[in-house]
Amino acid sequence: MKKMNKACSGLIALSLLAGLTVAVAPTVQAQSSQAGSYVNTKSKTVFYKNCSAVRKAGKAPLYKGEPGYRLKLDRDKDGVACE
Repeated sequence: MKKMNKACSGLIALSLLAGLTVAVAPTVQAQSSQAGSYVNTKSKTVFYKNCSAVRKAGKAPLYKGEPGYRLKLDRDKDGVACE
């Protein structure tokens, strides 16, 4: 098991003493090679390899400001990717 920082382990210990159930979410990248995308749960960033991956994930079209949008996916640079 990986080491936890003191604040996190202290919070878990207090929760256990109070009889609460504790769920710890991982902060690693969840990767889907099939869809060609990944989500970094720690920073909440989304990356799609290409528009095919966006469509496979059911997220097309992507608008500027949405997770996963980037200029490389927006051919005509109008703020809408994978249209």
